[in-house]
Amino acid sequence: SLHLRFQCFVRFALGTGCRLDEIRGIDSKRDIYWTRGMVHVMGKFRKERDVPMQPDARAALEEQLEEEGKLWTQNPQRLREVLAEGSARAKLPSLTPHVLRHTFGTRWLQAGGDIYKLSKILGHSSVAVTEQHYAHLLKEDLVAASQQVKIPVAPRGAGNVASS
Repeated sequence: SLHLRFQCFVRFALGTGCRLDEIRGIDSKRDIYWTRGMVHVMGKFRKERDVPMQPDARAALEEQLEEEGKLWTQNPQRLREVLAEGSARAKLPSLTPHVLRHTFGTRWLQAGGDIYKLSKILGHSSVAVTEQHYAHLLKEDLVAASQQVKIPVAPRGAGNVASS
């Protein structure tokens, strides 16, 4: 439902978790570290960081540059409109750049990624900010993880109970 340029945008956003303005600010000659698999972005409050690219994000970046020779510099409102129109045509819930960012974070944690590393990737000011957005996933993960951990407990009435 989207032109190739916007398909690449969606794949890049889903594979990096970058904010819309961060993506729009990437200079293809200066900010892409192909050998390291990273992209340099200017985040909120002019804080700079290097963001790792998932393989499909890197492929989307390569395709975009090969196809058009430039990255996504469209007006941010235009990008939002194109995503909304595409999601409506595909009969999907409204797709926004921020939804793509949140989807990246959700997938990261569901795949077993560490919340501290996610916080750095997303450019949050602290892990507490990341926890605010993803606490519900952490609770689900704790239950699932606790079912995988087998802690030996003495049978009832065994007498000696280990103290901590």
